[in-house]
Amino acid sequence: MLAPWGLAFRFPTARDMVPSVSSSLFRDGSRSLDMNLDFHETKDGFELIADLPGMKQEDVSIDVDQESGVLTVSGERKSKREEKRDDKDGDRKYHFVERSYGKTSRSVRLPEAANTANANADLTDGVLTITFPKKEAPASSRFRIPLGGGGGGGVGSGDGKVSIKGGAAATEGDTGS
Repeated sequence: MLAPWGLAFRFPTARDMVPSVSSSLFRDGSRSLDMNLDFHETKDGFELIADLPGMKQEDVSIDVDQESGVLTVSGERKSKREEKRDDKDGDRKYHFVERSYGKTSRSVRLPEAANTANANADLTDGVLTITFPKKEAPASSRFRIPLGGGGGGGVGSGDGKVSIKGGAAATEGDTGS
């Protein structure tokens, strides 16, 4: 079953936009990082899980645009190779570098039912988990007003005049107590 937010749910990554040339563009190891993630709904809320290998808490930022409902996760994995580039002892020479480093970012439109104000995030062993509880369902804004008949049982005086006080039906002249 498709989620109600449908195809607009996933924003494309850089690799999605240039799949045929992305691997050849970045041969020096400074290629763009892809952020793989899962997003699912539970009975109590929503959970986003993203792989951010090699990133620490200070390397990651999580932002929500309340107006559009878009969550953006950004991060940067720094290269240890750059620290060793000026190796004065000459004991390290790189022949090739395949591990990715650099910046990454992903944006996801959250369902309207996600309570972003009470979200929690945890980054453990390179796995980011963000949980959003569901907003409490508002009390029904629609309710039935029973019509009283001349013989008792229903609300109303029998003249068809019904007033609403505090969300409950009351007959005209009733103080609501």
